[in-house]
Amino acid sequence: MRRYGLLKVVRDTAGSVFGRMLHRLRDAHRIPLRDLADIIRVGVGEIQRFESGDRLPPKRDVILKLAKRLQVEPVDLLAAAAEDLGAVEVEWLTPAQVREVVVFAERLRAGKSAQAPGGAS
Repeated sequence: MRRYGLLKVVRDTAGSVFGRMLHRLRDAHRIPLRDLADIIRVGVGEIQRFESGDRLPPKRDVILKLAKRLQVEPVDLLAAAAEDLGAVEVEWLTPAQVREVVVFAERLRAGKSAQAPGGAS
């Protein structure tokens, strides 16, 4: 386990938080895989890989499109993606802190140097 400022980063062994949420929301709204795939311009298999956790969550702009179609607050999907990308426990974070974690995780995934959230290095 590593600490970045006030954020505790741990490995998630339960699978993809984002994928489970995406599947649950898609199922609850009875949205076919094809509809979501068309919105973000990917194949049906890509959505299936997101849902199964075989693929990392998409980038922020894609998550925002999904949130709109799934009629959910973007911060909910962003928080789930943050948990997967950085394996961050986010139950107690504010929306602003979630956005900070998402940016940090995306920079790490892209191989860019990033200052840890909360100003820790």
